[in-house]
Amino acid sequence: MERNFRLKSYLSVFLRTVGAMFFTFLSGVFFVPVSNKIGIAANFIFGFCNLAVFISLIADYTMKIADKIANNVKYHGWKDAKNFGLELGAVAVAPSYLTALLVVLSALGALPNVMTSIYNLLNMYYIPILALAADLATPAADLPAGYFAIMFLLPLSVVVITQLVYSVFYKRIDLKQKIVYKNNAENKPE
Repeated sequence: MERNFRLKSYLSVFLRTVGAMFFTFLSGVFFVPVSNKIGIAANFIFGFCNLAVFISLIADYTMKIADKIANNVKYHGWKDAKNFGLELGAVAVAPSYLTALLVVLSALGALPNVMTSIYNLLNMYYIPILALAADLATPAADLPAGYFAIMFLLPLSVVVITQLVYSVFYKRIDLKQKIVYKNNAENKPE
């Protein structure tokens, strides 16, 4: 795969991640008042919606890029790139992991306690789920282990889904045929 194409793809995924940050920041403005009214249900509703927005922005681009790469591999002799979806997913969650590392360093006392606030601000799409484990105003040193587990495991879902989407479109798997017709030859349209 061409180096410029790869770098352009990384930049596009990063910009979509920034876009998801802004969109989920806007929904976060409504999260606190709604969660005060309806409680824990708001965490699940906002958590699902925010994560769905983030993943759909990344997955949409991944679908398009997988098709382009598959064409270039087939017709222009590009090197096979079956796992490029993992790279795109890693670029998408890199800011999450970098800020999570800052929170861990803050919990260990190496950095000031403001790192949890910075993490919360830059990773708004995870906040409703993280709020299930601890209050958002909790200092980093007092965060429970479950908070850290969610903070490091949740972004992995983005990487896995990005690779799945990439693989489906790179291999040009027809999901309609696989799901609707369940490989039953007698039901397939001609």
